[in-house]
Amino acid sequence: MEDLTKPMEVKKPEGAFKVEGALKRDTEKILDVIAKLLMPILLLVLGTWFNYVTNSNQQKQRAQEQRIADEQSKSVLLESYIKHLTSANPAERELALHILSLDTEQFDPQMVDLISAVAATGTPSERITALEALSHASHSNNAAVRDAASRNITTVPVIPVSTTDTKVVQQKAAAINQALQSAGVKSNGLSKVIDGLHLLN
Repeated sequence: MEDLTKPMEVKKPEGAFKVEGALKRDTEKILDVIAKLLMPILLLVLGTWFNYVTNSNQQKQRAQEQRIADEQSKSVLLESYIKHLTSANPAERELALHILSLDTEQFDPQMVDLISAVAATGTPSERITALEALSHASHSNNAAVRDAASRNITTVPVIPVSTTDTKVVQQKAAAINQALQSAGVKSNGLSKVIDGLHLLN
């Protein structure tokens, strides 16, 4: 007699082991194929993302370096103009003013204040050239420069002239002084007078 307390052993048929083994092998093969297909795709996605992040950071760094270089360049340019505008040589001051009147896009509000000081205290010829530079700056694309130039151009005192000044300087000074003394002078009205001074040459 058999012992009833022992669990009964169920024998699997021989073919069942073959089916389970084949299924296990097939699953392993499928997973292996999927892994081999997904790995390159995963590497491609990760590589593309890494390149994007790296390029983005490099572009930001280059833009930051360019901004710093531009600021340093403007600072050096401002120092150069200050040096020339405060020179004891009148020809050097006049030349710096002429250059400034041609290149008003390089202006910043500090430069406008410096030009305004020359327009208020320089020789008559320097004051006229400084006012021409301020007039050009009052049409700048930079709103801060435009506002500073428009504000400062109307605060310039009357230009004193003497008989030793050239006739052109005397005529230009007379036109500016008349505009300055007009009641309720506006910066755009004064700018029109100053912009028309080139006709007196």
